[in-house]
Amino acid sequence: MRYLMLLVLLLAVPIVTANEHGINVLTVSTGNQSFGGTAQIYLDTRPGTGATFIDSFPLTQVDTQMSTRFAREYACQLSQRNCQSRDFFYVIRTQSSVIAGPSAGAAMTVLTYAVLENLPLDPNTVMTGTVNSGGLIGPVGGTNQKILAAREAGFSRVLIPQDQYDPLYQVQGIEIIPVGDVEEAIWYFTGRDVRPDVIELTVPNAYTSQMAEVMDVLCTRANQISSVIDSVPNATSQRLSQASESAAQGRFYTAASYCFSANLDLRAIQFSEFDQSELRRIYRQLDEDIELFDQSLEREFSTIADLEVFMIVRERLLDANTVLREIEYENISSSQLSYALERYTSAVTWYSFMGVVPSREIDVSEHQLQRSCYAKLGEAEERLNYVRFVISETLEGTQQEIRNAREYERQGEWALCTFAAAKAKAQADSVISALYGGNLSESLDRKLGKAEQNIAYQAERNSFPILAYAYFEYAQDLENPFSANLYAEYAMEMAALDIYFPSQKERFSIDGDRAFLLIAGMAMGFAIGVLFVELVHRRPQKRRKKK
Repeated sequence: MRYLMLLVLLLAVPIVTANEHGINVLTVSTGNQSFGGTAQIYLDTRPGTGATFIDSFPLTQVDTQMSTRFAREYACQLSQRNCQSRDFFYVIRTQSSVIAGPSAGAAMTVLTYAVLENLPLDPNTVMTGTVNSGGLIGPVGGTNQKILAAREAGFSRVLIPQDQYDPLYQVQGIEIIPVGDVEEAIWYFTGRDVRPDVIELTVPNAYTSQMAEVMDVLCTRANQISSVIDSVPNATSQRLSQASESAAQGRFYTAASYCFSANLDLRAIQFSEFDQSELRRIYRQLDEDIELFDQSLEREFSTIADLEVFMIVRERLLDANTVLREIEYENISSSQLSYALERYTSAVTWYSFMGVVPSREIDVSEHQLQRSCYAKLGEAEERLNYVRFVISETLEGTQQEIRNAREYERQGEWALCTFAAAKAKAQADSVISALYGGNLSESLDRKLGKAEQNIAYQAERNSFPILAYAYFEYAQDLENPFSANLYAEYAMEMAALDIYFPSQKERFSIDGDRAFLLIAGMAMGFAIGVLFVELVHRRPQKRRKKK
């Protein structure tokens, strides 16, 4: 009998590994008369392949389903767990006629984190708010109705988006608390402070000196071209002045960007004065240079820094080659040829970063690159569909980046697929944050703060993200708030790229759930073997006793 009990307990092991929690969220009805209400969301995780399932009554609309995936994604990043080995089952129940909108996104992120970390949630706290890039909590509709619904439902505390908080607004019987990000909300729900210690960003000297050299090459090039043309346009002169100012402040990537833009203008003016025979000579030489440089590219690397260098170099090289192929050889366009040449030059200068910035080794195998490509593509397409659903905006630039990523995927260019998809995701996220992020200037400040801390965290782990820091620096210098928000999104995307590439030590590690099941399975097999041997051994003894 004792062996039978042991067998039953072991067979139950996969069942007890499931982890389920629930959280209350606030809703608001849609229609002529809006009123607040509550809904319940439950989450169960089991060993699997990273799939997300939603069981809702009534049905959810597309934006709610997508915000669920956003929530899962950020919670997994925050807990630093391998969610590709788990399946997530969300159950949503409410009395509303339909579940719509992303306003439960922040609460679902808190719920997902609590399940991953097995933390209890405060039953007296409820919240509303979207979850945006970097875990920032964005505004929602019907805040007043939701607060009243929270009080009527008996909650003692309600968390609302920081951008919608008014200190003068008070509702008797309930505490109203503004929250700016998911980490803050988790503290109110669980009592666990998951906000990382503020880390001072230390930029490696190797990066600073190399970027200064890149800037010097591009800006010297601008001065050389300026010396052989009749006049420099005012707009181009202004870019060169901005480059000098940025260089004086130690913002070398920004200075290099200004000089690159100036070079495009100056080279187009220079080439416009050449005859077709000279343009064809330049065309032939550039065509040969691009092919030789492409063949010389190092395609074996093992750090985030070198991966990002390869991404930007190869993208610019292929861009130059594409433009060159589009040129009509018998009637060469001076503007197209000048763009292809300067794009090629930019790729060559960026390649000087390869192997320069010390960084810990990661698994950048073809398998991992392929997985990152598919993951980023899925994230980018979900965000694009979300924007389409909310405002019916096509976002042609984002669609083009996704088409580029799909083409890179078809060609097996996994690193470029990841890069293009990451940019598409950032572009869509910048639109989403503009929709739900409240004051754009305040949203930018929070994004830059997040980006800076993410970069500092990576630098502390000896995994400095070159592109992330370059975009972070550039975002601070842009005067246009929409462009600045976009580059802040780029910075956050590139700073989180390492989640798709385990370190060499992590490469051979086993996820906790799978390890538990593996051990349990071995124990089960051993127990069954013991039970079988015991039964076989005891049967002849019983027969002998009967005789």
